[in-house]
Amino acid sequence: MKGCLTFAAILIHASLFTSVTAQNASNVTIGVDLTNAAAAPPATGVVYSGGHVLQNPTIQPIYWGHKTAGHIVGLVQPPMDLFYSEIVGSSYLLMPEYQVQDATFNTSYFYEMDNGAVLDDALDIQPFLINLAKKGIIQPNQNTYYPVYVRVAGLLWNNLESCTDFCYYRNSVTYAKGQTIYYGVFPLYMSFCTPCTSISQIANLIINSAMALASAVTNPEASQASSSLGYVDAVSGVGIGELCRTVRKVSKLEEVFTVNGRYFQLPPLWSEKLQGCTANFQTLAVPVAALLGAPTQ
Repeated sequence: MKGCLTFAAILIHASLFTSVTAQNASNVTIGVDLTNAAAAPPATGVVYSGGHVLQNPTIQPIYWGHKTAGHIVGLVQPPMDLFYSEIVGSSYLLMPEYQVQDATFNTSYFYEMDNGAVLDDALDIQPFLINLAKKGIIQPNQNTYYPVYVRVAGLLWNNLESCTDFCYYRNSVTYAKGQTIYYGVFPLYMSFCTPCTSISQIANLIINSAMALASAVTNPEASQASSSLGYVDAVSGVGIGELCRTVRKVSKLEEVFTVNGRYFQLPPLWSEKLQGCTANFQTLAVPVAALLGAPTQ
């Protein structure tokens, strides 16, 4: 295997949806290649270890690239902003059993610079976010989550490579006066990445973004230290966002309605209270067919 993790990691290749385990490294939730890793043990129940939870989360997407016609980052901003702005008012993200409620959407930020390079999490992504915070462009606090969409030739974390090893990851970085930035990174490729676009670029982004969001608000630290963990499966270490798809092997998507009369086809989340997968934390999931973001009228 190319790299290691501190806890039971999850495969985020949307075309495969299987879990893996690995050992050693830092505060990252990341996916690795199935061909090089053993399967995770079966889930035994989600537990809370006393760590931080984003109880009133604010989601602010960040886009890094060009807005000009034909550039992928500019193309994904409208549907991803629509997804986040709609999902915060839906039952999908209101999780009283996990202390999460009253989610809000903050206007996205677009950093217009096309690097087209291979970026590294510690050398490029974290300094980029810290710089935005120091300039006051973003204002991180204990309830903010930043999903970052960046056009890259490739993305590296501890010798793991995007597309080959993962489709997205979550991490956190602490800077001045102990302030922590919780973020997820979703690479947008200069060339086609089959494992991460098995449905379509936008559809897979929404699916992966939904899983990352649910796990980010319930386990933002994503670290090995038991005192830092929020809600994760006791054995596999997988968060509630990915648990149904990667460990429970629930491959079908669920219809999620928003207060503005739209619905999205999203992966179900694990409810410890219901002891099953759900899209609303009130009833167990019933797979349906739907169009992403289609209006109900």
